[in-house]
Amino acid sequence: MTFLAPLAGLIGAMVTLPPLLLLYFLRLRRRPLTVSSTMLWEQAAHDVQVNVPFRWIRPSVLLLLHLLILTLFLLALARPAFEDGGGSASRAFFLIDVSASMQATDAPGGASRLDAARQRALDVARRLMHAPGGCSITLITFSHHAAIASSPTDTLSGLRSALDVIQPTDQPGRLEPALRLVETLVARATAEDESPSPPLVSIFSDGALFDERPLSLAGAAVTFEPVRVTPPPNSGNIAIVACSAARDDASPLRARLFVRLQSTYTQPQPVTLAILVDGQVLDRHALVVPAQDSFGPGSLGRTFDLDVPSDALITCAIATDDLLAADNAAAVYLPSALRPRVLLVHPDDSDADLFLADALREMPLRSLRVMAHRQFLAVETQVRGQFELLIFDRVSPTALPEVPTLTFGAPLPGEPSLPAPMDAAGLMLSWERRSPLMRDVTLDAVLVDRWLGPAPHAWLETLGRQSELALVRDGSVITLLQSRRADHLLVRFAVNDSNWPLHFSFPIFLFNAVEELTGAGATRSASGFSTTDPVVVRVLTPTPQLQLRGPDNQRITRSGVDAGPLSLGVFPRAGVWQGLGIVPPAIVVNLNHADESRLETRDQLTINGSPTRPAEQLAGPRELWPILVAAAGLLLIFEWFIYAARVRV
Repeated sequence: MTFLAPLAGLIGAMVTLPPLLLLYFLRLRRRPLTVSSTMLWEQAAHDVQVNVPFRWIRPSVLLLLHLLILTLFLLALARPAFEDGGGSASRAFFLIDVSASMQATDAPGGASRLDAARQRALDVARRLMHAPGGCSITLITFSHHAAIASSPTDTLSGLRSALDVIQPTDQPGRLEPALRLVETLVARATAEDESPSPPLVSIFSDGALFDERPLSLAGAAVTFEPVRVTPPPNSGNIAIVACSAARDDASPLRARLFVRLQSTYTQPQPVTLAILVDGQVLDRHALVVPAQDSFGPGSLGRTFDLDVPSDALITCAIATDDLLAADNAAAVYLPSALRPRVLLVHPDDSDADLFLADALREMPLRSLRVMAHRQFLAVETQVRGQFELLIFDRVSPTALPEVPTLTFGAPLPGEPSLPAPMDAAGLMLSWERRSPLMRDVTLDAVLVDRWLGPAPHAWLETLGRQSELALVRDGSVITLLQSRRADHLLVRFAVNDSNWPLHFSFPIFLFNAVEELTGAGATRSASGFSTTDPVVVRVLTPTPQLQLRGPDNQRITRSGVDAGPLSLGVFPRAGVWQGLGIVPPAIVVNLNHADESRLETRDQLTINGSPTRPAEQLAGPRELWPILVAAAGLLLIFEWFIYAARVRV
């Protein structure tokens, strides 16, 4: 045992003990009183025998009680403490897991795991705040990302209010962003205070975390407070972990829907899968999901053929009373099948390149129109709205069109210092394989005889964002320019100035270009986002205010939005958001995370290469002054009864 304030106890004893003993040394003076006899006043007779100001202290129960009460108060003033679990810190960070699995209702009493984490956080905070010097606690929530949920508070009521407003997400759990946020806050505090005490970081989670790298945290003590679960008998979770749809290439009016279910039950589970199109039930299917075994959860995949002639919101839902509701539904948005209209413009003195024209005729286009350059210039303003893609073979328009273009062997309109054809560019050295435009394209055998040279980099930057897709020795030979209005793909050599048409990759590249520039490829498959993906839409026309309406009548508003791509950030909750003037008009966000839906728990985390411990196992002083004050209060009551009994006559 140690005393945290021994000097205060000594000073208190020096001030209070002498007056108490002096009171018992002093002889009390009596008022003279005449009585008929002192036979019944033996004690009074003893008192009047000596008439001196001081007397020796005689044994007394009251004196013993007074000394004991005063001793207890003095000990409390000296703040005795002993090493106990719970630790102590002047500041702490509580990391609360708000991932999807924390919504599972398998905590004691049927509560959610998040509710159990809230209660555990209050219990740990009560210990810290009652420790010497108190504790200031900062609340941080984490799932796939981390955020500060409250400013530092040193009261239980403030912490309870902050915990009550925390909402769960439908994201998988990752601890690393929260640890990096704590490091930033600790570094900031260190810069303001040259010798701050190391903070305490307590993690409240079920342990279902999916960090890819080992976890580390410098400059803090870390504890892990696992959420204890007690699942009811014969309970588990059935989840939709995959949902996708694509149109049939042979029949674009039909679509194939793929759904995968996962079960953590120990017995096979019958479920009814409902398929809805635009909110109306299209079909129901009775399925039996296999049970979980030693290899993992049971899994079942099914494919369904649907008649979807136009754009539609396709939803899959299962009606089951399992532990987690967030993964019982998933949706995708399937747009109408788009077969683009393409215009091919060629020089006046020659026909369109034979390889280029033949490759385009073999594609699933709605229409292909071939036009001479002079004829195009005469009707340039009229034809732009009639085609989804303009292809220029060795010619250029008078102005940069507002529709996507693909240009072979010609400069862009307005390009400074029009280049003269250069000599052989040589073999392709590298190309951007990650670009959808270069998917399945191989260029190592492509030899370019003549080219225009690289497009002026600084000038292209004034028009939009540029991406170099293929490089030769002297620069980029294929460049993508993404302007506000449309995308423009620049091939800086004519088709007949290379051996590319004889290579299998040429029709593949041309097919990719048509699919990506017109958006036809996106209409072949359904779109959907996960709760960890940034949501990106295309705004069709500039608008002063863009408004999206989501589940539970939630709304998102953006002001002063220009036409073109718009990033809306990450949507942490699953659901469907709808808006006007955007593509796609329905933004679908799903959980679709098989590992998160397993609802596994963990009792330990490894941080800084060693297992973490709960807060109870951290050594820290436990003060005894509340117990001592309470004992002194009880003795005061007992002393009052004894004194009252003695003064009764």
